[in-house]
Amino acid sequence: FTDRGAKAGAVYGEGFAGSWDTTRDRLVWVHNQAFNSLNPATNAVTRIGISVTSHRIETADTWYDKDTDELYFVQLATGKVYGYQIGKHALRQVAATGVTADNASSYAVVYLTDTKHCLIVYDQSVGGGQSWKLVSLTTGAVQHLNRFAPGCTHYNTGVYHPPTKTIVLTGGSSYGNFTNGAAFHHYKWNL
Repeated sequence: FTDRGAKAGAVYGEGFAGSWDTTRDRLVWVHNQAFNSLNPATNAVTRIGISVTSHRIETADTWYDKDTDELYFVQLATGKVYGYQIGKHALRQVAATGVTADNASSYAVVYLTDTKHCLIVYDQSVGGGQSWKLVSLTTGAVQHLNRFAPGCTHYNTGVYHPPTKTIVLTGGSSYGNFTNGAAFHHYKWNL
């Protein structure tokens, strides 16, 4: 880690999570209507304006695909998935899940699966009866699924295991339900 020194006046949102651009060997992220990158050799941050709605962008849920040269990110409040093609400075909407909420970040988690799909798991109170959204990053197709385990209404976090194509989720039901308040739920989806 390197201390970059005093923050420059034109640089914003440096504390948000991002992904590694393996093509250019730099950190990339999206924050406050801008695409940002950090060059580790010079510690220089660049910022390029992009136009998405004013809702918060879920910067922790980003990933870079070398095949398409895109940084993908999810704006949970609008239910939209975006791709920003870094080399061409082009933003595109990949998919709209149909779920909108003022602060869906409190009720959803996002998982990258095989770099060509992402899975958005909304809380049932936000996502309704089909609160799992499997998004194809190639075609933009959205599969609306209901895969909650019996008695479970939301998930907190999870990981994806590529060799077995398995997503392991942690979650439970209502916060007052101590019997099923925090438990491991294993979900497997064969992509």
